[in-house]
Amino acid sequence: MKLIFRILIRFSCTSAIAVILASYACYRSYQSYWNQTIKRVQTVDFNILAHTLPTKLSYVLINNDLEELQRTLNSNYGYFGLVVTNCLSIEKLCPNQSIIHATDSQGEWKKQLNIKSLTENIPYSILRNPPPLLTEFQYNSSRDENPNTIGNANQGQVIGRVYYIRGIPPKFREDIRNWWHKFPTNLFNEKNAGKYYGVISLLFLLGGLGSWVTIEYFCLRNRKERKQLLLEIKEGQQKLREQDELNANDIKKKDLEISDLNHDLQKQQEIVEQKEREKEEVQRDYQQFQLIYSQYKQEAEQFIIKRENEIKIFENKNIELELQLEIQLEQIRLDQNKVECYAELEKKFIENRSQVQYLRQNLLKQKEQIKKRKNEYTNRETEYKQNIKLKEQESQKYKQKINNFQQRIKDKNQQLQNLANQRNNLQQQIQMLNTNNSNLKEIQQKLQNSKKQEIESLKEKINCLKNLETENNQLKIKNEFGIYHMSSNNNNIQGSHIISLNITEKDFYIEESKDLILDILKKSLNNLHEDSRRQHIVSDIIEHNHSNSAKEEIKQKTQDIFGNYRRMTDEKRKELKNIGFEIISDSNHYKLRFKEDPRYQFSCSKTPSDQRSGRNLVREIRNKLF
Repeated sequence: MKLIFRILIRFSCTSAIAVILASYACYRSYQSYWNQTIKRVQTVDFNILAHTLPTKLSYVLINNDLEELQRTLNSNYGYFGLVVTNCLSIEKLCPNQSIIHATDSQGEWKKQLNIKSLTENIPYSILRNPPPLLTEFQYNSSRDENPNTIGNANQGQVIGRVYYIRGIPPKFREDIRNWWHKFPTNLFNEKNAGKYYGVISLLFLLGGLGSWVTIEYFCLRNRKERKQLLLEIKEGQQKLREQDELNANDIKKKDLEISDLNHDLQKQQEIVEQKEREKEEVQRDYQQFQLIYSQYKQEAEQFIIKRENEIKIFENKNIELELQLEIQLEQIRLDQNKVECYAELEKKFIENRSQVQYLRQNLLKQKEQIKKRKNEYTNRETEYKQNIKLKEQESQKYKQKINNFQQRIKDKNQQLQNLANQRNNLQQQIQMLNTNNSNLKEIQQKLQNSKKQEIESLKEKINCLKNLETENNQLKIKNEFGIYHMSSNNNNIQGSHIISLNITEKDFYIEESKDLILDILKKSLNNLHEDSRRQHIVSDIIEHNHSNSAKEEIKQKTQDIFGNYRRMTDEKRKELKNIGFEIISDSNHYKLRFKEDPRYQFSCSKTPSDQRSGRNLVREIRNKLF
């Protein structure tokens, strides 16, 4: 169901595109016909009328022949407007003028005709009394929009004006609507721009149908290729799934090994942390010991310094006392009366000396105690340092073990990385398959574009074939052989042969000379003596040679065209052109020239007054050409 829906969508899209392109081509044909061809034809008509019409209209107005005036204005069949006003001014703007006569027409220009519409942009000619003989303006080219003044000035009284108003083409929608209402009877018989609409629409619709068929063909082929690719992708995906399962089992095994290693590593890390904690505790004890040792050391040093200072003070006092005693002894010696004082002083000196000695002994004891404590602290320090070194060695061993475990973990991680790379490679292959699928879509788009290009090239080839066919027909019509061959149609007759005749006249249509010779021989056969050699040869030639010329067709078409001839129409022009007649317009007559040869020229009235003029023209054409 989806496939049928897509086919219908593609068909509707191609049909819509074909209709849009056909509409655009019809619009371009409409523009080319109305805004170029008809406009240039009207410009040529205006240029011709500017040279002739003012003289005749002035003459008719002077003689007051209104019927002839209206016939002259109606001679353009209402395709464009000829309007005569009573303006007596030479100026471009003439607001007080009024319309006297105008061409009878059902066209849009007649509906919009009023005094205001006769602006300065509309070309006009001045009517005078006596009639003007000089042309006052002309168009330099059929493509010109506005006329150019020549500079000629006619003399005489101004009696009016004649305006040349261009016909207003129908709107494109109205033209298409009118053509569609007459479809299909007007497919190849329509006049004006509508004669191209049928051909253009048919060509584009056929092109759209052909493009739809080619698109469906390529889509069918792409669907088959896509199915094959999808099967290959499914097989590849199945293989990838199996490989993923194997890899997943390997990864699970590796994960279990890694979990075991991580468990062992955690145990070792716990042991290392415990040793680190013990090491930290020893370091803290050592630091506390150092703090206590430094405190004791400072206290001992302060105590020793204090005691040394006291000893120095005592020594200084003893020195002073000794000096005083010596001085007193000398005085005692001088003064024997003071012996008793000397004895007392000596006793004091002895007492002080004994105290000093006692203090010295205490100092020595304290120094020895400080030395002992120093030795104890140094011993304890060395013990602590040895314990710290042992702990550091143990920590180094545990670090080595940790490094080994980390190395094993790195190896396992590398294996996991390799497995991950394999998984990534498989994912990349899946992505490549997806990209191939997208590339297939792009290829399908390119194929569609190439189909469009092929369709365009086919259209160009069709146009080339049409051009070649027209050239072939022209070459057949314009046969330029210098030698004419007459042969038997039945080449299997025993003893048949070919007669070659030299001729310089060109054939205007296929086998013209052969048909003429056979016709002359048929007419002369009755005048030949019976049972004579001449009669036998002529009858044999007539019997074994037949003409396929277009003479009878040309005769019939001229009879159809001019049998009841009233006026020349576009359809009759087209038929005359198809059988080889060139139409040259003259003032009151048409000149018909056959195959561009001035020897075969015929005159045809534009508005024949005699009903027999058409039959007379047919008789003249037959006598002169056939």
